[in-house]
Amino acid sequence: MKNNTSLKSSHLYFPWHVIVAVIAACTFLLCGGLLLGGCSGGGGDSDSSPPLQTSACAQLGLNTRIINGTECSETNSPIVKLIINTSDGLQGICSGTLITPTHVLTAAHCFFSSVGATTVSVAGQTVTAAQITNHPALTIDTENSRINNDAAIVRLSEPLTGVAILPIVGTRQPNPGETISIFGYGKTELDQPGTLRSGEMRINQVLTTHIRAKYDGEGSNTCFGDSGGPAVLSYLDESGQEVDGIVGVVSSGILPSCQTGDETFFTNITSQSVFDFITAVVPSVTVR
Repeated sequence: MKNNTSLKSSHLYFPWHVIVAVIAACTFLLCGGLLLGGCSGGGGDSDSSPPLQTSACAQLGLNTRIINGTECSETNSPIVKLIINTSDGLQGICSGTLITPTHVLTAAHCFFSSVGATTVSVAGQTVTAAQITNHPALTIDTENSRINNDAAIVRLSEPLTGVAILPIVGTRQPNPGETISIFGYGKTELDQPGTLRSGEMRINQVLTTHIRAKYDGEGSNTCFGDSGGPAVLSYLDESGQEVDGIVGVVSSGILPSCQTGDETFFTNITSQSVFDFITAVVPSVTVR
C-alpha cells in the first residue's frame, strides 16, 4: 500500500512504513518499506567485491516469478506480510520474518500508532496477531537520525504451516564489505507494494546498534513497506558449512525517494540488547 500524499518528514530519518500522520505540525512517515528490486547497475565499489544482485530468492530456496528474479514465490517462504490497522482507521504494510511457526520478528516502529487488528500472511495463509511485544528500550534518536532497539516480536494466534523459519545470528558480527540479502513486501520503483521481492546490499558500517548500507544504484534498496524485513547473511560456520541467518531488521532510511544516495539503517540483531530481547521473548528461537 502506498499513501497517495507523499509528504517529507522534517526529520532526517524515514521509518519505512506506509502510514502518514501529522503530529505537532510536522509529518512522520511512521512505518513501512520497499525494495527497489528492479534497480541495478551504476555506481558500485571499485574493489574486487562481486557485483550486487537484484534477486536473492534462491538463497532461501524460493522460486523466482519474473524474469529478472526480483519477485519471489511465497511457497515455503519465512518472509511474511503484516497488515496493520490503526485505531484511527488507517492501514499500513510492514514485513517480517518467521523465527518460529508462531513468532514473527519485525520492527517496533511499525506499531508507533495505536494499533487495532494486525494480520500476518504468507503463501495464501492469513492469521491474526495475538500479542505484540516491542523492545522495552525503543527510542528515537533524532540527533543521529535513527531509531534505537527497533525490534518487535509478534506472537500469532495459531501457527503458520508449510513454511520455513529463519534463525538469528548470535555467534558472529557482520562485517563491513559483506553482502546481505534483503526481503520485503514494500513498494517498487513503480510504486507497487504488497509483493515479496528480494535483492542485495553491501554493508558499509557496523555499529553497536545498527548496520548501515548505502544504495549507490547497484543492487537493490529498501523503502516504504519493507520495514521489519530481514537482512540475511550467508557465511561459513565453524564446521565450514554455509549457513544463513538474520543479522538485521529494516528500520529506516534517509531519502523518502529511496533512490541513489539513500542509506538504510538495519537494527543490529547481534547487538547484546536486541539479541537478549529476542531470546527472552522467544526462548525457542534458533540461534546460529
